[in-house]
Amino acid sequence: MNKCIVVSCMLALGVNSVYAGDMGKPSYDFNGAYLGLGSGVMTLFTQENRENVRGNDIKNFTDTAVLFTGDIGYGRMFKEDLYLGVKGSIYYTALNHLNEGTVASSGGSRLVVGDNEVTTSLQPIYNIDAVLGYEVLPHLLPFVEAGVSFSTVNTRYRLKRTETLVSTPTSTVQYESIFTIGGNQTSYNVGLGINYQPHKNLFFSTELMYNDLGQRRGTTTMTVPPVAGTGARIDSDTRAVTSQDVALFGSVSYLFGG
Repeated sequence: MNKCIVVSCMLALGVNSVYAGDMGKPSYDFNGAYLGLGSGVMTLFTQENRENVRGNDIKNFTDTAVLFTGDIGYGRMFKEDLYLGVKGSIYYTALNHLNEGTVASSGGSRLVVGDNEVTTSLQPIYNIDAVLGYEVLPHLLPFVEAGVSFSTVNTRYRLKRTETLVSTPTSTVQYESIFTIGGNQTSYNVGLGINYQPHKNLFFSTELMYNDLGQRRGTTTMTVPPVAGTGARIDSDTRAVTSQDVALFGSVSYLFGG
C-alpha cells in the first residue's frame, strides 16, 4: 500500500513537472514580417578574357571589402517546424579597387610596352529570395535561400602604350585609351544561414551568400600615330569580364509578428 502511494506521488510530480515545463516554454516563433540590418565582408572574383591582334590571355582578380546589408521579409511556420518565407535585400560595399599590370610585345622591328590600370567598382546589389527553413531546436532555424539578383559592376580601363620602331633613326610614339565596361545585370544567388530568436520580436542571423554577377563585354579602338614614315593604324582591344561574389555577414532583425 505504501509503495502504491509513493509511486502515485512520483507520477503526479512528473506530470506536474512536464506541465510546468510546457507552461514555461516561450510560445513565440518566427511568424511575421521583419526588418534587418547587418555587416560582414564580401569577396569579388573577376575573370578578364582579353582579345587583340597580339593574342588572347586570361587574368583573374580578387577584391575584398566591408559589406553592409539591409533586408525586409515575411515568413510563416508550417507543420510546427517548417518555415517558408520571402525576402528582399540590398548589399552595399564601397569597393573601388585598382589593379595594375605591364604589357610587352614585339613583332619584327616593332616593340610595344605599356601599362594597364583596371579599376573595379560595384554598385549596390539587390536580391529577391525565397527562404526555406527548419526549426531543429526551439528558436534555432537553419535555412537555405535562392533567388534573383540585380547588379551593376563597372570595370574602368586605362591602357597606356609606347611603341618603338627599331630603325635608323629609332622612332617612338605614345598613345592611350580610357573606357569602361559595365551595365545592369540580372542573374541568380544561392545561400544558407541560421536564425536564432532570443526574444519574440528579435532574431539574429548569420548568412553565407553567393551571387553570380554575369558577364560584360566591350571593345576599344586606339589610333596608333605614324611611326618613321609608316601610316597611322587602328589597334583594337576586346575585354570580356565575368564576376561572382561570396558574402559572409551577420545581421539583427526586428520581427513585427512575433
